[in-house]
Amino acid sequence: MRIYFEDYLYSPNLLEDYFKGMREVCDDKARTRYVGYIYNKDKYDGPIFILPKALLLKRGGKLTFLGIQNAVPEKIIDLESPENPLYGTDIIGEISGFSIWVHEVIRRFYDENKRSSIIKEADLKRSSASASSGRKDLLSAAMQLVDFFREHETIFTTITKENHSGNNNTSWQRTISRTQPYIDQVSGDPMYVQTINKKKELDTNEKLIILFYSVLNYLKREYHLKIDLGDLVYPILPAAKVGVMVSSGITPKEIKGNNNCYFREELRELWKLLDAFFRYNRNNDEQRKDLLVVGNFHIVFEAMIDKLLSDNDIPHDLKYQNDAKIVDHIYLDRSLTGSDSTIYFIGDSKYYKDANDITGVPLYKQFTYARNAIQYNVEQLYLKKAIGDGRLQTLRYRDSIPLDMNFTGEELQRFRDSLTEGYNVTPNFFIRNGVPDGSINYADPQLKANDKLKEDIQKQFEDRLFDRDTLLLREYYINLFFVMRAYATDEDWSDELHKIIREDLIANLNRKYSFYRIYPKENPVPFVCVHFHEIIGKAYRTELLANDMILAFENTDEGRAHKVAVEASIKDDIVGEMQKFDIKP
Repeated sequence: MRIYFEDYLYSPNLLEDYFKGMREVCDDKARTRYVGYIYNKDKYDGPIFILPKALLLKRGGKLTFLGIQNAVPEKIIDLESPENPLYGTDIIGEISGFSIWVHEVIRRFYDENKRSSIIKEADLKRSSASASSGRKDLLSAAMQLVDFFREHETIFTTITKENHSGNNNTSWQRTISRTQPYIDQVSGDPMYVQTINKKKELDTNEKLIILFYSVLNYLKREYHLKIDLGDLVYPILPAAKVGVMVSSGITPKEIKGNNNCYFREELRELWKLLDAFFRYNRNNDEQRKDLLVVGNFHIVFEAMIDKLLSDNDIPHDLKYQNDAKIVDHIYLDRSLTGSDSTIYFIGDSKYYKDANDITGVPLYKQFTYARNAIQYNVEQLYLKKAIGDGRLQTLRYRDSIPLDMNFTGEELQRFRDSLTEGYNVTPNFFIRNGVPDGSINYADPQLKANDKLKEDIQKQFEDRLFDRDTLLLREYYINLFFVMRAYATDEDWSDELHKIIREDLIANLNRKYSFYRIYPKENPVPFVCVHFHEIIGKAYRTELLANDMILAFENTDEGRAHKVAVEASIKDDIVGEMQKFDIKP
């Protein structure tokens, strides 16, 4: 097994044999911009994987795999070579396992985007044999066998118990006819000192299972898959023998003929999977080349993050904005300001090499996404009011709100408070690929904020958090290994990830601003009219008809001065004092 890395500059001779039509040569270096799986028996009798560039971390001025010392891409191509600096370590098996996840991710992306324009942008390539026949590639067939084993493990245990429970039972017919008994002198009963046991021949079902376990053992050794075969009672074929069948196109006798001899539906399905697996090797012309690669892997990364984070029922005009901008990721969650209303969270995924800063156009695009979302909601969202017979009456969002409205807060995404003219904080973030140093970890998303993002706030006026043009931006790293496994297995992590993002955004607000709650002595409407110019951009009502409101001041010298001035101006018109608080998740 050999591995290469997307977009890494190799010596041209290291790529020329395997990457025809998929490499770029510049001066004395060559690279491939693809990620995926290659099998070309004419060049190399084994799997070749191209792994994402994000797995290379710069350490000591060099790019190395996961930042491991001496693990530079040129030295770790051949995983089976003793000269590989990783040879003999557990990481070799982990690399092989991850390579399978790469394959599964691309396969799923292909299955979900066959007719999409993304496919053209991604420049997805497949082998002509696979494409013309409608069959998946060899590795896909192998992974289907692994999935089948994991889903039907109990079946094989049951069959084993059924077939082997009587192996050591005595065959009395043979014993009586072939051996001389000892006669008991008291009772006169015959006693057989030497018995003949049953010797059960393997039935058809068992032969199929033996072949199945043999293939699994081969895949476990060839691709270093983590498959627990348990305590085998079957005499499975050596992995080398299965490898010969795979490479030479030998069809095992167990899958020749018709599968109707199997009475269990699960075994008939297993026969089909084994037949599909070995079918690729029956014709040399078909099995010589197998290709599943994707260019522009950032499109795949975006699709994975979208699957993890985004809602499926986002309004079309909000996702695809009128100025031709397309929001990468968007979902509804509770407002950051402590109310029960919801608000749209807007994210943008970035697939970069290690330590690349986000600057320039991407920053301004992300601020524009948030600004467009605010405009969309001010113009398009509706309040809903229950009327007598249970039907819903829709009322266009406007400054004058009917006082008899039965409003819970859950029906509205509140981007603007009509009384204070304050705009709710719009959650806005980047999410980037990250990998742990020196290890492969699929279980933990490791979703962490990067506090070093440059230009993380855009504003027109100082110290006006609730101004329409005050937009805050966060940046997060997420574990690429976790993302790929979750995407390939269709695991739903949205609630957990949404919670992490929301809690961090709130913590960031509490670091940048001090929040105070005030209660006007009279109706809040005249209070706002009197003090409007002092509190504009600093005040917001978290609920539509609330009598209280919150004030926010930056944790800067200027913000603290504003707080003192506002407090002195409004003290006679509020109940008690301004109550400092932190926003709670």
